[in-house]
Amino acid sequence: MKAISRISFLIVIGLFALGACSEKSASDNEENGEVNLEFWTINLKKDYGDYFENLISEYEEEHNDVKINWVDIPGDDVKQKFISELSSDDVPDVVNLSSFLLLDLPDETLYPISELVDDSELNQYFPNLLDSLTYDGEVLGVPWYNGGPPIGLLNEEVYKEAGLDPDNPPQNWDELLDNGKAIHENESDMFGSNDFPSLEILMTNDIELLSDDGKEATFNTDEAVKFVDKFIKAYDEGSIAEGTAAETKGANATNVATYQQTLGNGLIGQNGRDSTTHLPDYEENAPNQFPNFKVFPSVTNNDEYAIKYTMSFVIPKESDHPEEAADFALYVTNAENQLEFSKEAPVFPSTEETLDDEYFTDIGDDTIEEKARSIQIDSLSDMVITNIDEELRNAYRVEIAAAMMGEKTTEEALDDAAARWNEELSKNE
Repeated sequence: MKAISRISFLIVIGLFALGACSEKSASDNEENGEVNLEFWTINLKKDYGDYFENLISEYEEEHNDVKINWVDIPGDDVKQKFISELSSDDVPDVVNLSSFLLLDLPDETLYPISELVDDSELNQYFPNLLDSLTYDGEVLGVPWYNGGPPIGLLNEEVYKEAGLDPDNPPQNWDELLDNGKAIHENESDMFGSNDFPSLEILMTNDIELLSDDGKEATFNTDEAVKFVDKFIKAYDEGSIAEGTAAETKGANATNVATYQQTLGNGLIGQNGRDSTTHLPDYEENAPNQFPNFKVFPSVTNNDEYAIKYTMSFVIPKESDHPEEAADFALYVTNAENQLEFSKEAPVFPSTEETLDDEYFTDIGDDTIEEKARSIQIDSLSDMVITNIDEELRNAYRVEIAAAMMGEKTTEEALDDAAARWNEELSKNE
């Protein structure tokens, strides 16, 4: 399988609050016959404490010999805390990690889930999400919740003024860039979109980012040069907004709502890749524009919709009870429990069966939010995950921005970004 492969509201449901930790003792296990599992989540205790306490209680009632010690970790601390714990005598057993953090861990850190449970147990999850946690043929984690696929947005009034049909939105990147050129030619102060040729957009053109083992960049190809060049040409023609490249060097580079030209301020007419998390901001801060917005499936060249990461559970190799830990991870992520969590938090599940419930099937279409959610649900099985951390992501963006602004060729930019990635990835070997 590929290291990066197939597979909204608000995935970021707050990853930065502090949890409490209590110690478990292997000697206690031996004395009383109990299995004590240390279970980590990322900043969920404050808003979802009751859900997890009930979940743990129910599991312990069904497994009298297992006790769960729940530890909630701030998002900023989870990577370093986990790596630190691996060298201690008190290694956690079930750890919630963002999928992109798997590549940041030292080799041989995790117990392959595929060695702890039967394949039939893994069949409940979307294959694309399992693929995103698979390296060199080994499934290293159990997929949990995600923020769902991106969406497309366009301004119907702008489309009509440019002679475009808002009921016929762009389906691929060539169409989006052509529509953007028409928008700019109709009104010189208006741009097409601020779609930057990001890692996620590369993946929607079948450009792989990493080798199967996740140790080497693979995006610096002739195909990638030709694809990115289309965006550079569009940037020069006004199909891509003039502030898009400059914003890639800022702290909020990945947030399209902070670009100089946005749908919200009325200076672009479309976005082929946007997020449902921006809809409340648009509605509140762009009351004159928002009524003209129309949602459509995110633009793609290969029927795939890329997102940055999915949440997962992993089992450290140093766990004293890997089989029991894997069983608990399966319990937390089974279809029934993910349905209940989806009702508590605005996220999407990793289990196909969960989507059969009326909570996901009976969605209206009266509002743009409802229409967006329906589009996301229909696209879940076609998601792919980039799994790239912010340091590598920013290195790529800076290089491509330089190419867009004419400071280097596209080939040079991709090669330089790949070299930077390879240097960083080699540190984890």
